[in-house]
Amino acid sequence: MGVVYAAYDPELDRRVALKVLRAQVSQSSSSSTARARLLREAKALAKLSHPNVVAIYDVGTIDDQVFIAMEFVKGMTLTEWTRQPPEPLADGSQPARRAWQDVLGIFLQAGRGLAAAHKAGIIHRDFKPDNVLIGRDGRVRVVDFGLARADSNHPERPDTFADAIKSVATESSSVFELKLTRPGGMAGTPAYMAPEQYANLQVDARTDQFSFCVALYEGLYGERPFLGNTVARVRKAVLNGKIAPEPKDSNVPQWLRKILIRGLAVHPGARYPSMDALLAELSDDPGRPQQSWLRAGLIIIAGLAIAAIGFLELRDKNEGHLIDADVCAAQAAAVDEAYGAERRAELEERLTASSLGDTNQTWRRVDDILSEMTADLKRTTRSVCVLNQLIGDSREPFVDLQRACLERRRGSLLAFGEALRDLPAEGLANAIPAAHALLGLTPCADPSILQIRTDEPDDPELAEVTRRLRRDLDRARAQAWLGDLDEALRASRQVTTEAEHADNLAVRAEALLLQGEIEELRGKYDRAEGLLKDALWNAEASRHDEVAIDSLTALVRLLGVHLQRHDEAEHLTPRLTAAVRRLGDSRRDARAHHSLGLATAARGHTEAAILRLQSAANTAATIAGPYGRLVGAMINADLGRSLAAAGRFDDAVDAHQRAVDALEATMGTNHPAVAQATVALCETWTAKAELPLALRTCRRALELRGDPSVPRRLRAEARFALAKATFDAKRVDEALTGARRALEEVDGDPAGDALAKQIRDWLRAHGR
Repeated sequence: MGVVYAAYDPELDRRVALKVLRAQVSQSSSSSTARARLLREAKALAKLSHPNVVAIYDVGTIDDQVFIAMEFVKGMTLTEWTRQPPEPLADGSQPARRAWQDVLGIFLQAGRGLAAAHKAGIIHRDFKPDNVLIGRDGRVRVVDFGLARADSNHPERPDTFADAIKSVATESSSVFELKLTRPGGMAGTPAYMAPEQYANLQVDARTDQFSFCVALYEGLYGERPFLGNTVARVRKAVLNGKIAPEPKDSNVPQWLRKILIRGLAVHPGARYPSMDALLAELSDDPGRPQQSWLRAGLIIIAGLAIAAIGFLELRDKNEGHLIDADVCAAQAAAVDEAYGAERRAELEERLTASSLGDTNQTWRRVDDILSEMTADLKRTTRSVCVLNQLIGDSREPFVDLQRACLERRRGSLLAFGEALRDLPAEGLANAIPAAHALLGLTPCADPSILQIRTDEPDDPELAEVTRRLRRDLDRARAQAWLGDLDEALRASRQVTTEAEHADNLAVRAEALLLQGEIEELRGKYDRAEGLLKDALWNAEASRHDEVAIDSLTALVRLLGVHLQRHDEAEHLTPRLTAAVRRLGDSRRDARAHHSLGLATAARGHTEAAILRLQSAANTAATIAGPYGRLVGAMINADLGRSLAAAGRFDDAVDAHQRAVDALEATMGTNHPAVAQATVALCETWTAKAELPLALRTCRRALELRGDPSVPRRLRAEARFALAKATFDAKRVDEALTGARRALEEVDGDPAGDALAKQIRDWLRAHGR
């Protein structure tokens, strides 16, 4: 965008860097606005004094050319620094790449420069390693703030951003250094551009945050997060949030990768609220000593868990407390009451006795999930017990939080086993997803997101009432997960009544939320709205953040998708996103953005819906274990539908395939949920006119739904999808026969009325 000269300032006896804008730019017919903006931003930057921002000494014009006199820095760019071989180790060996701590240290300085500029109202718009200088004094300085847009009329640039993308779509990787500028204000270097820049949307400080995270990712891993050797391919990866897998030889810690993934979220609202917030997370290395009480407690727990198992006597040097390992072992053993050998044998007999479905596979997966949860509860219970004995009377707040959480989780596990034991045979298909829902409860091992309330009354009798109500509610929740909605609704209503008599708003909020979600599932939307709003009021009144977020999430979905009251749903969006950010729970973050994406899609704002759903999918990818994969599958299925609606069939196929893969991994290859995702994939192949793939996928979906335990409506859905693909393949008679058979299967089933209407309309449209 200009030429940089090394110059000398005789008045102050110092060397300066003099940047002069290209003459073609300055003299263009529409350059006056660009020059005025450049001068305004350069003057604002000149008032900013920060060690990590290159100093601006003077700005002005000479013969209509804009010049900027700035600090002359002896050193190298960040790009050059990262390409230099790292320093040899103490033993003389040469490491393959720089230590991640060294890279992070440099980027933290650059980030502080960005944060300072943001506070002054300046957005960089083109942050990349080439725009970061490392002086010989070791100080890092960011350069070229806000200057990219001044170049918007350079004759060598394409007329439009779309033309720019098209012109380099088949170029080699060298295009990553090309700076693209669109008249009207969009600028950036493709490899580091945020989704909103590619989409020509409004940019803000979070745009710089995204570019910063791309550069930091590259510095840490030696490769960029969004792969592709052309701008078109990188753009696709960026807009789909398709972050590259971690290199196998990487030593970058997972806590750091998780932070980067959030900073690289497709939707700006899913990123950190500011550079300061991002830098605070990056600076909070859990491996360093002298952490906050929260992280310190986690470190103590990790170190003491094994000692408690081995019946070792531990003595605190300061207090002289003796650890009674027997007590801790006994507390851990109490978890077996919820899922020990006796309960396990009982459930195995119950689940494998049915003749419907693959009962052995269902039992194995349910047993794996419940056994994993039991083992985790026992480990954490034992660890908290040891920590509590060490702390003694000077107890830290998170110990009480964890103990309350563990008690609730043990109760949830016990209630789930009881509900599963009494499960009717037709509800067997719900066993695996219900067990995964159990894993989706707040993890007790991470106090940083614990909001479990320890609000039991001081009165012993009232405290016992509260505990009993929560046990009843745990069972009702398990019944709902397993599909017994009527019994779950009856039980939760009873809890609501008793909680009101006990004046316990928190428990009442939990019960009302469950009722609202059940009524939504039953299609009683007006009733669900009242219950969810009541749950939200009780949750906020009792500061029960978890239920408040879940109520808002359900309300956004209800209002935006089912009731089509789009303005009301959108009105709740800032309130929901603020609550999610405050709590910091990735599970609720993913679910919230999933609902926001669905509501946005229902409003017809497809591209915005795609961004929100991709943000939800990115967050789900950070959730460890099978629950994260299951949530990601549900989100990717809806993302695929929105992508198909936008005509982006390749991306839609990718999203649906991710959903199928995740469901097969978590639910088993023959589970009905896999069939449903496969139907969606089949329909996308049909829309893409890839008919051999469509037919093969549709046949697979129908095969998965051939079991007698599968409802007729679901078999009809798969058969109708196959019929449509067969019709497009010009096999008309076969297609019409398949569609008629699908109609026969669904006729008479009230739950299939909508599908029956679709089939009849399709048959009429095709002259039969």
